[in-house]
Amino acid sequence: MSDEQVLIDQCLLGQAKAQRELYGKYSSHWYMVCLRYLKNETIAQDIMQNGLVKIFTKLKSFDGSKSKFKTWSTKVMVNECLQHYRGKKIEFENADIADSTTHSLSYTDDPIHKLSAEEITQFIQALPEGYRLVFNLVAVEGYTHVEVGERLGIKPGTSKSQFFKARNLLKTQLKKLYGYSNAIL
Repeated sequence: MSDEQVLIDQCLLGQAKAQRELYGKYSSHWYMVCLRYLKNETIAQDIMQNGLVKIFTKLKSFDGSKSKFKTWSTKVMVNECLQHYRGKKIEFENADIADSTTHSLSYTDDPIHKLSAEEITQFIQALPEGYRLVFNLVAVEGYTHVEVGERLGIKPGTSKSQFFKARNLLKTQLKKLYGYSNAIL
């Protein structure tokens, strides 16, 4: 039995120390997941708290033989972020990224490989809402356009279009900031 499974078993027994340890191990990852979907830090923190409640409430349903805990808990956080958008009108057509996005990024010889998680998150956060949701689901989480369509209530073609536009906007921003046009996105 892995150390992580022991920790999860202790959490299931209600041991607060184990719960704090599990939280400490993954909290920054979970927060970054929420920030990728939600621009506002306060809302991202609230959504993360909701996700934490679900993670610890549903921990008994986690099956370590089917997936890693990090993968499972990330899906819980993603679902919680998507829950935030349910019932809201999301712009999926013809949105445009602001020319005056602010990034405190410095020039490097190979910007794509040297960007930190925080810098990548800043780029993703600068995307319009619809682009950001689709980009995260496809590029980061690995969903197909059909799955994205089902989750967001849009057509797969709309998902493909939003993903294409998001990638192009990210490439434009990288080129603008770094003069780098061969971004692998």
